[in-house]
Amino acid sequence: PVTSSLLEECNSQALANIAWAYAVSNVDDDSLFGKNSPFVAVCTEKANDFTSGGVSQLHQWNIWRKELTGAPSDLPPSVQQRGL
Repeated sequence: PVTSSLLEECNSQALANIAWAYAVSNVDDDSLFGKNSPFVAVCTEKANDFTSGGVSQLHQWNIWRKELTGAPSDLPPSVQQRGL
């Protein structure tokens, strides 16, 4: 998707908003959100930049994705731990 080509330009809040928007829309895209996806890679790079609100959005997205796919968490451990 076009979104994946813009991820590097996104700040941490924009990444959280993207995840939230896909979850609220109930749209999954494994090429964008899968384990080796550009989204997960950029979130990993910017893991320390997420606010508590952004972490909450990512945590909710992660719960939605786990329910939808049954896959283990795609979020980097540094972000997962902050969402607890």
